[in-house]
Amino acid sequence: MIDSAYFSDDAPIIQGIAKPYPGWIVGYAAIIEKLPLQNPLPAVKAMISVKYRSVKMASWLIFSAAYLPQDNTSISKIEALYNHLVFSLKYGGVNLLVFSKLREKLSSEELLALVNIQPLGQYSRRIWFLIEWVSGTPIIGKSDITKKSYVPIVDN
Repeated sequence: MIDSAYFSDDAPIIQGIAKPYPGWIVGYAAIIEKLPLQNPLPAVKAMISVKYRSVKMASWLIFSAAYLPQDNTSISKIEALYNHLVFSLKYGGVNLLVFSKLREKLSSEELLALVNIQPLGQYSRRIWFLIEWVSGTPIIGKSDITKKSYVPIVDN
């Protein structure tokens, strides 16, 4: 399914934690592992399984292959990161520590490229806001998005 990925990881163990099924670690856990960020893994980790349908366990969210974020060498590493962040925001909530560490790990040019992948899209705007909010520093060169409507960061 994945020939060569930037973030998705099919290792059976990640930071000493065995996966419940064969498949790929995705989302925040994949980002933390592959960048690498000095963060603990989230309490609930996400993975994609080719054999099982979506299942919710105590410390795992298992998704079917249809949920696999695009993460291969046909796109840039920043686009793959964006896809995993969007997946994480959709299914894993907001992890402020990850966004804080991304600010430290990525260059200004990489951050600008990240938030400009879909500059008027709701997830780009959430990512942009979270990175600036946790760091207290604006992303230099960000285009003006004040004409778009408000997007809530978290669901009610």
